[in-house]
Amino acid sequence: MSQLPLISLILPCYNQAANLRQSIPFLLNQSFKNFEIVCVNDGSTDDTKAVIQHFQQLDARVRLVEQNTNRGTLSTRLLGALNANGAYITQFDPDDRLSTNFVLQNLSESLSLQEPDILHFKMRLVFDPPNFKIEPYHWANPRKLQIEPGNLMSSFITDDLSHTTTGKLVKRGVYLRAIVDLRELEEKRVIYIDDFSLMFALANNAETYKVADIEGYDYYTNDESVMGMLSQPKKCLKFLLDTKNVYEACHKIAANNPKKYEAEFLDAFIRKVVGMYTERLYRFSKLNFIEEDKFNMCKIIDAEYLNDLQYNRAIWNLCGYTPKWKTNRKCWTFNV
Repeated sequence: MSQLPLISLILPCYNQAANLRQSIPFLLNQSFKNFEIVCVNDGSTDDTKAVIQHFQQLDARVRLVEQNTNRGTLSTRLLGALNANGAYITQFDPDDRLSTNFVLQNLSESLSLQEPDILHFKMRLVFDPPNFKIEPYHWANPRKLQIEPGNLMSSFITDDLSHTTTGKLVKRGVYLRAIVDLRELEEKRVIYIDDFSLMFALANNAETYKVADIEGYDYYTNDESVMGMLSQPKKCLKFLLDTKNVYEACHKIAANNPKKYEAEFLDAFIRKVVGMYTERLYRFSKLNFIEEDKFNMCKIIDAEYLNDLQYNRAIWNLCGYTPKWKTNRKCWTFNV
């Protein structure tokens, strides 16, 4: 590259007014200036739009993209990428931070030396008070310094490539191809594990990968958020439905890949994501106040997973593929 590339930061925003008042000034303070902040307002009911417009007037690098109705995180991320002008795109949550004011400068210089489809940099976990601490985000950080060209899909399935889009700069062309892969899933208003599906589609459309030894992204977390979701039946049910929809969409992507990753994908998905799913099914079954129709819906979803499992077992036997997990009926059903 003859000059440092324009970088687009995509901020999905649903009722994020308070966080945007802090995160946008922080981003604008970066020493590197060749970037844009694409704020996608996903039908917010607070002052999110007004806050974005305020910063638009102060700095032309802040852009507003709107969805009149709330369509979920996946749709918001894809719309942001579709409207981005940058050569490279990265996802940024409004309640997180870049680690220093020099992150984008360092990343852009790394890109100028090579032009990978995906540049992966390091993330840190920041825990809110009273348990404040900062530690490496091992789950999201690079696990291999090198991945052979054309092997990103396989690396995603084997966990050598992390499943989050944050902490990665991705070529705009790769994003545009991934958007095509996810069109059907986008219509289903996915808000949980959307990052898994998006990163899966990006890996499906990328060829080259590079690691930058730069701590660049601080991911803010707290233990109460997960427990809060598990204690609310409607949110728990939404998680289960999103898991099912993501499973079906990624299954289709894997099956259509020229290298035919279908068996490997199903194996990996069952071992990882369905593990989360069944854990929540079990917890969900213990909630005495859940409405009967929603509880029955959970049982229907569970039955569909079981049917897929039995079908895939037969396919694997025919093709000689040996899955990496051992079945245990107790893992798949809950007591009712």
